[in-house]
Amino acid sequence: MINVESYREWIGCYIDKLKVMHTEHGIHVKPLDTSERTIMKNGGNIFIGHGRSQDWLELKNFLNERLELQCDEFDRVATAGLTIPERLKQMLEQVCMAFLIMTAEDEQPDGTQRARENVVHEVGLFQGRLGFEKAIILLEEGCEEFSNIHGLVQIRFPKGNIKAAFEEIRQVLEREGVI
Repeated sequence: MINVESYREWIGCYIDKLKVMHTEHGIHVKPLDTSERTIMKNGGNIFIGHGRSQDWLELKNFLNERLELQCDEFDRVATAGLTIPERLKQMLEQVCMAFLIMTAEDEQPDGTQRARENVVHEVGLFQGRLGFEKAIILLEEGCEEFSNIHGLVQIRFPKGNIKAAFEEIRQVLEREGVI
């Protein structure tokens, strides 16, 4: 639970620091553009859950540069001193939508490929918080589905080509009122 007075005090200190930065150092803070206002109105950033694959960077660039949306992912901020649950809680409180990229990275004894366990955990976490309509699974070809997502609609994409899913991702964001 947030203490309103502490929050107001923190905001006041932050504003004072911004004024000092502006007057003493000539640093200007750019006002929010229309897309940033829209995303903030809808409750926050877009979370991207991912494993080791670099596909997430392509998605982040698409969301940031083409759709002008703000993104978050686990390592976006310095996590030293935080526990994993604390960082996850921060992200859950700051996002309005999640894209969880399941890429074939962990080979099983039978030769099948699964998504990293952290991504599987994030799927459940964000679906529980945001609902199925706002926690979207992006499933790479060749990545085995886990049993709990059989029957859930996912956005599928060819191995190593997440760009093939960008139009469908844009349509989902439009459907959910994010853009």
